[in-house]
Amino acid sequence: MTEGEKARYLAGVMNDSAGTLKANGVSKHMEEMLAGVMMNEGGTNTRRIAMNKYMNNVMSGGKTGGVMGALDKAGGIDKLKADPAALEKLQKGMSEDQRFLLNRAMSGDIDVAGLKSDDKERARAARNQVTESGIDLRTQQYDEMTSLQARQKNGEKLSKEEQARLTQISNIGGSAMGFDSLDRRKGVDAKMADTRGLSSGRFREIYEDTQQRFEPVHYRQWRDGYEKQTADNAKLPADKQKPVKLKSGIGDHTVTENDQKSLSQNMDLLADINTSYGAAQVMGLYAHNGGMKAKGADGNPINFNVDMLKAAGRRQSPNEQDVQLLLGELGMKGMDMGSKTLSAETMTDKYNGWAAWPVAIFEIGGRGDPIAIP
Repeated sequence: MTEGEKARYLAGVMNDSAGTLKANGVSKHMEEMLAGVMMNEGGTNTRRIAMNKYMNNVMSGGKTGGVMGALDKAGGIDKLKADPAALEKLQKGMSEDQRFLLNRAMSGDIDVAGLKSDDKERARAARNQVTESGIDLRTQQYDEMTSLQARQKNGEKLSKEEQARLTQISNIGGSAMGFDSLDRRKGVDAKMADTRGLSSGRFREIYEDTQQRFEPVHYRQWRDGYEKQTADNAKLPADKQKPVKLKSGIGDHTVTENDQKSLSQNMDLLADINTSYGAAQVMGLYAHNGGMKAKGADGNPINFNVDMLKAAGRRQSPNEQDVQLLLGELGMKGMDMGSKTLSAETMTDKYNGWAAWPVAIFEIGGRGDPIAIP
C-alpha cells in the first residue's frame, strides 16, 4: 500500500469509526491527529524486516555473492549433491548462518532459481523463504542457549566446548538478531542473551509478519528487575516481602499474583508487555495494567487486554478497534480529545513519552495525503 493509498484508507477507517469518535468526545482536529499517528506508526514488523535484510545478504550479498556466489562457483546444487567431498569442503569455509542456508537450498526449502528470477512475486517468495530459514536457525540457537543455561542453573558444569558454544550464541546480536540502533546502549548492541527467559514459541513470535515491535532492552530491564526482587523476597519471611515493582521508559507496573503465576513458567508475559502492537503501536503494558481508557460506539467503557493488541498486530489493515486502542492509550495519558488547538509537538510528546518525530496532521476532508508539521 502506497502512502497515498494508506492515507485514503485511513480516512475511510475514521469515517467508519464515527460512533466511537463521538462517544469519546473527539474533535475534528483531534480526529486528524489520531489518523496522523496511525499513518506514522503502523507498518510491518521492523524485527522481521531487519532479519530479512540480514539473512538475504548472507544468502546472496557481499563482495562474493554470499551462499549464492559460492554455489555458482562450485557448479551448482546438482554438482555438489553428486560430490559429497566438494560439499564438505565448501561447508568448512562457511559461517554457521551460511551453512544453514546452504543446507536449506540443497534440500529445496529455498527456491534458488527464484532468487534470480525476474518474476517479482517469485523472487519475493524466495527471499521470504530465506527469512523464514533464518528465523528457524535463530530459534534453534535460542533453544540451544536455553538448554545450556538450564543445565548450568541446575548445577551442572558445562564442558569447555559447551561453555564456548553458550558464549557464542548468547552474543549473537545487532542486525543478526533483527535488532537495530535504537536497541543499542552505551555502544553495545542488544543480543540473544537479552531475550533469555522466553518460551521457544514466544521467541519466534518476535519475528512474526505482523505490525508489532518487541523491545529487547526494556524486556531485559523488566526480567532482571523481576528476578532480583523475587530473589530478595525469597530470603525474607512472607510478612516482610515487598511488592515487586518494575519500570522502564515505557512505564511502571506492580506485579500481581496472576502475573507471578505466569512468570513462574516463563517470561512471555514480560515480552508481551514490552511489545507494541497494531497500527497505533500501543505497548502491551498499557492494556495489561488496566490503564487504557476509552468508550465504544455504544458509550460503554472498553475492557482492553493484550489479546486485543495482538489481534490488532495481526491485522493487515486497521479498523475501528485500532482507533479505540489509540484512544485508550491517549485517554490513559490524559489527552484532551476535544481539543481544537493541540499542537503536533504536544501530541508527539504525550504519545511517545519523549520528544520524537512530529506527528502528521491528516486531512480527513482533503486529498488524503499527510501534511508534515515543521
